[in-house]
Amino acid sequence: MAGQLRAAVPWWREQDYERVRAMMNADDHFPERFEEWVEIAERQSAEFIAEGVAVERVVVNLDEFIAFCRLAGVEPDRKAAVAYAVHVIEREQPGHA
Repeated sequence: MAGQLRAAVPWWREQDYERVRAMMNADDHFPERFEEWVEIAERQSAEFIAEGVAVERVVVNLDEFIAFCRLAGVEPDRKAAVAYAVHVIEREQPGHA
């Protein structure tokens, strides 16, 4: 749908989750268990969808995300993860707005 709001949602892989928790800003409060994170992320995605926002999940390549943060000069945190997800969508879908 043209003009529909979209949300880029970084989606962590289970095999990377412990590394993600270790490197992210403590203020981001990642749950201890990956399954808990999935529940929260799915609930938040459902809330976006209920508000008419299209959700685009982006599976995060952790090494690429780390390189993205270094290049951008930012610490790895939730905000940087969303920026990375937007970057991946734009790279994979040129002209995507």
